Amino acid sequence: MQNSRLFWGILLIIFGFALLADNIFGLSAWDMIWRFAPVLIVVFAVWTYIKQPKSIAFSLIVGLFGILLLLRNFDVINVNIFSLWPLALIGIGFMILFRGINARVRKEKIESFTDTTIFAGSKKVINSDVLNTVNLYTLFGSSELDLSDCDLSGTVEIETTVVFGEIKLKLPKNVVVANEVMAVLGEVKNKAEAGDNVKKGSSQKATVLVKGAAVFGSVELSK
Repeated sequence: MQNSRLFWGILLIIFGFALLADNIFGLSAWDMIWRFAPVLIVVFAVWTYIKQPKSIAFSLIVGLFGILLLLRNFDVINVNIFSLWPLALIGIGFMILFRGINARVRKEKIESFTDTTIFAGSKKVINSDVLNTVNLYTLFGSSELDLSDCDLSGTVEIETTVVFGEIKLKLPKNVVVANEVMAVLGEVKNKAEAGDNVKKGSSQKATVLVKGAAVFGSVELSK
């Protein structure tokens, strides 16, 4: 939550100074904001990689996308946004390089799960009693992960990063959910509030800490 306050505080300060310069000096504040907006995408990509080095493929694609938009805004290159779809192929290539071995792990015994979706849709179900870390990265796509049959214990950390897309998480009934997802021009739907949808007689065995960011996208939590 501290990261969220820091982000919005800095963002409001920048917008305030830009609008003040527009009102006093007659500068085109909105033009400046639009031109430099892709810098936020690049910063977001770097921030994602620093927080989770395993997201290198996702971070590279998002960062490259932001750089191309920045160059386009300053007329360095003339490119149509829709012509950037080959970035999806590049992302898949990196996924094969960095995640090919992990793909053979049996889901029933998996402790850490990472899924990257770029210009595509993904639906997966995991049934594991040793899961402790989940990383979901979605760019221009949709990712659905069902953990409702997992027998979780302790604290399970789920990192969700979505840009222009959506991530849906279905969690077990008997867990406490701590939502720390930051929305940047996006939405976080928490339908799995602590204490909701808990079966009678079941004990809350685990805490699920959901972190990350939704940029021009949404993250939905349910049980």
